[in-house]
Amino acid sequence: MYPYNQLPDYFEEGQFSPKEEIITSILALIAEAKSDPNERFPFLFLQIQIWIRELSGLVRVVSDQPEFTWRDKISPKEDPAALPPYYCRECGSSGWLAIKHDNRNQFEVDPLEVYEHYFTNHKNIYFVNTYDDKHFCIDEYEPETSITPYVHESD
Repeated sequence: MYPYNQLPDYFEEGQFSPKEEIITSILALIAEAKSDPNERFPFLFLQIQIWIRELSGLVRVVSDQPEFTWRDKISPKEDPAALPPYYCRECGSSGWLAIKHDNRNQFEVDPLEVYEHYFTNHKNIYFVNTYDDKHFCIDEYEPETSITPYVHESD
C-alpha cells in the first residue's frame, strides 16, 4: 500500500490515473452511503463543485494546425508562439490577434500586450490568419489596411 502522494500520476500500462480512481471511488462510496431507501439522515453530506477556468487565459498556438493552450503554460522563448484567438460571428473566420509596431518587421508574441492593445483600440492591432483560400476576404468586405497575405510560423 502506498501513501496517496507517492502514487504515480498515470499508469501507461493500464491507461488510468490511480489518484483519480481513488478520489472517484471515495466519492462514489459517499454518494451511495447518502442514498438510503428509508430516507434516514445521510452518513455524510456530499457536494461537488465544478470549477471552470476563465477563458481570458486561452491562447492559440501559431501553426498550420492551431491548437488551444493556456497563457500560463507557454514560455515565449522555448515554445512556439501563442497569441489570443479571435472569431468572427458574421463570416466564421478565426485566427490570432497580434501587434506589429510601426518600426518592426515582426509580430509581438506577448499575449498580455496584445490584450492591452486590443481593448484600447490601438492602431497596431492586427487580425492574423494563415494563407488559405477560405481565409481571404469576402466580396462585401474591403479591409482598410493589410500587410503580407500570410504569416510564417517563425515570424
